[in-house]
Amino acid sequence: MRATSIIIQVYRKLLRLLLEQMEYEKGLFAGYGATFIRDAPFAGIYLFFYEGFKSWANDYADSHQKPIANALVNLGSGVAAGMAATCTTQPFDMLKTRMQLKPVIYKNLLQSAKKVYLKGYPIKRKTVTFSFLFSRFIHASSSSLEATQIEHDIRNHYELKHLKFRGVPKGLLPLSGKPAVGWLYDHLKDHFSQTYIVANAYNKGILADLAFLHRVKGVDQDIVITFPHVFWDESEHVDRLLSCTNFTLCTAYGLPVAFGLSLEAVACLDEYMLTLEANESEKELVDYVKRQESNSFITIAKGATLFDFADPTLSFQTYLDHWENCMRYELKSKEISLKTNPIHQRAYARVGLMGNPSDGFFGKTMSLLVSNFWAEATLIPNTRDDLETITILPNPVSDPHNFSSMACLAGISEIDGYETGDRLLQACCKVFYRHCQSQGIQISTQQGFKMMFETNVPRQVGLAGSSAIITALWKALMVFYDVSEEQIPLELQASLVLKVEQEELGIAAGLQDRVIQSFGGLVYMDFNKEYMEKHGYGKYERLKVALLPKLWLAYIADPEDSGKVHSTVKQRFLNGEPEIMKAMEKFASFTDEARLALERKDHQAFAQLMSSNFNLRRQVYGDTVVGASNLRMIELARQHNCAAKFPGSGGAVVGMWNGPDKGTEQKDLLSLRRALESEGFVFVMLSPKVYEQ
Repeated sequence: MRATSIIIQVYRKLLRLLLEQMEYEKGLFAGYGATFIRDAPFAGIYLFFYEGFKSWANDYADSHQKPIANALVNLGSGVAAGMAATCTTQPFDMLKTRMQLKPVIYKNLLQSAKKVYLKGYPIKRKTVTFSFLFSRFIHASSSSLEATQIEHDIRNHYELKHLKFRGVPKGLLPLSGKPAVGWLYDHLKDHFSQTYIVANAYNKGILADLAFLHRVKGVDQDIVITFPHVFWDESEHVDRLLSCTNFTLCTAYGLPVAFGLSLEAVACLDEYMLTLEANESEKELVDYVKRQESNSFITIAKGATLFDFADPTLSFQTYLDHWENCMRYELKSKEISLKTNPIHQRAYARVGLMGNPSDGFFGKTMSLLVSNFWAEATLIPNTRDDLETITILPNPVSDPHNFSSMACLAGISEIDGYETGDRLLQACCKVFYRHCQSQGIQISTQQGFKMMFETNVPRQVGLAGSSAIITALWKALMVFYDVSEEQIPLELQASLVLKVEQEELGIAAGLQDRVIQSFGGLVYMDFNKEYMEKHGYGKYERLKVALLPKLWLAYIADPEDSGKVHSTVKQRFLNGEPEIMKAMEKFASFTDEARLALERKDHQAFAQLMSSNFNLRRQVYGDTVVGASNLRMIELARQHNCAAKFPGSGGAVVGMWNGPDKGTEQKDLLSLRRALESEGFVFVMLSPKVYEQ
């Protein structure tokens, strides 16, 4: 009885500990799935091999006439069958054991199998985490809020050539054209299964960041922590960290550059954080690593000189003298075919001859590209010193960033406003890159460029000046990255340029401008809704420019924002107002009639349709939106035997002579020029632009 009582007490203690350690009742069934998969097939596998081995042994004895004792046959078959069944089910037994001993780490069968599998491949088994917050850590004894020496030096430099570095964290300073964190990522991405960048948003320290990462991303592997200003050196000693779990990696001078933590250590961070004071010091990371079992201290050999960039005492002058171009020789050793010649691409202004503004309302339009006004994008390929960087260069005339005086700044601001063309270039590059990514178009980004634009397109007069800049850059990007029109057809190019303006920049626009700037010449466009929704673009057809009469353009010298004209009508169209719906259908019918008129060489009918197009637009938008200056240009045109209409959204008119006597055409146009110019308008005769095919 005494022995029985002791056994019962021991059992009760074991049961209580089991319940406490394994989440009470659920702990009793930890690893149940793995146990079932192990035990259920074991008997079947054992029996299969047992009978098979036994049958083979008996057949062998009979065929060779060698008597074998039944006991030996049974024993041998049993051993062989047991080995076979055990080998088959061993992985499930191992998973079962881990799930029972460490249910926090090994939560279920699939997750446990994945974790164990990944641990079999040390090169890919860890997660690398590097954080801009950690750049504050590498200070031997000073406060974590202090800047490194290089950041302190930069704050005291006010020379124009050094101001570009002001406010740039050490990890983002360019090293041969690419930030230190970029080189770090390139060196480590092939060694780790996952990479996270943790920024110091609201967490109180490095350990809090790691705990946050574990909670949010569900990290289920051991991790390595390093810093954005650690310039990684591919040393043989560095590979040693991949075979360690808890470790501190230091340079030969004792500077810590990386840490390792096991998954168990990461999983316990939240509880450990409760034991710390409110103002956690980054030193806690060092202490926390030391607390872990089997922690290692790895020292890098002195030959790994690139790690010296992490030295917090590194001065700005040393950076300029050595580190700014320190990777020049490595870049030269790479077999990269570099472009050297600047790329120039032009896109031209357009005039909407018929049907506009129905291009934004699933209508039809006819548009002409003109060579009088253009935008040119220039890409200057980088040298090896700044290979991958992308730089926007401001144009001192079109987009000045420097002004001769405060009065000059104020005057230019009043005329051109505050929205610079830089945003057009940046948005175009973003849409181009993302489209290539999504469509699997392979482009090499190993070489970057400097880009700028020039333009003589008058601003805010509805001649598609913004889309001309974007279209020019788009064409230049296609040349630079060797992307063909088969990969991005002209129809799609126009839609993507519109995406830059509408979705990225919020500019009110339609497809007409981008289509004509992609195709050139004279184009008939059908924006049928069903076709557009199916293909993402409309039906476009080139027409013969020779069919057109002589055209002229007049525009306001001091315009207002052309992007505001569509706003009210667009909303009324979306609301399905019958008046607007019918008007857009009428605009579309003008385009079909105008095409027939040109094909018949009936310029008088074409002129009448131009006038009708303007009259309907005036009726739909109203005189307040159309504007007094625009109405005055139309009035002067009609007084001098001309028909005229808006070529875009306002600020300019396009016209043609439509008098009764052909002999007075030149006289009428000269009188019109004088009348317009006397009232401050600009008058030009248009020259069509046809692209070579």
